Amino acid sequence: MAGRSGSTFGKRQKEQKRQEKRLEKAAKRDQRKQDKANGIVTPEDELEPLMPPDESDDDGPGLGSI
Repeated sequence: MAGRSGSTFGKRQKEQKRQEKRLEKAAKRDQRKQDKANGIVTPEDELEPLMPPDESDDDGPGLGSI
């Protein structure tokens, strides 16, 4: 029986953790879809993407009083 290692057990444990994580992410994704369909707004949904500053107000970098 020499030569056997616990690597198979470790591999199985890692794969089970990966599968659990995939299932959790899928459940969260489904929950967000349901919430969005029902009109429930979560804090993540309220975040607006940052808009770049309007370039017409700026003279550009380092061009102050030349």
